[in-house]
Amino acid sequence: MSKKIWLGAVAYDPKVVTIWEGMREYFRDEAKLDVEIVLYLSYEAQVEALLADTPRIDIAWNTNLAFLQSEAWSDKRCTPLAMRDTDLGWTTKIIALSGGSVKSVDDLRG
Repeated sequence: MSKKIWLGAVAYDPKVVTIWEGMREYFRDEAKLDVEIVLYLSYEAQVEALLADTPRIDIAWNTNLAFLQSEAWSDKRCTPLAMRDTDLGWTTKIIALSGGSVKSVDDLRG
């Protein structure tokens, strides 16, 4: 096998550990990749690990919003490698309280 790849994932649920154990086996046995999984408690911590001056992970398994955070924090240096088919129709809805200070998207700038 080649160089070890450090992949970050967020442990948002106990099942994540089981899922990534299986993924690690797949990477090793089927793809012949030496992958070590690093679990984080939040996507923000994972993005920080990816973008650190000395990165602690090579790849981040991000949510859609964490990808946008990575892109913004890195000045668009992050490159998506893959996306799940379940995320193809993903959209975001921004909801503001009636009568509040946010009336339009322009009010969110900056």
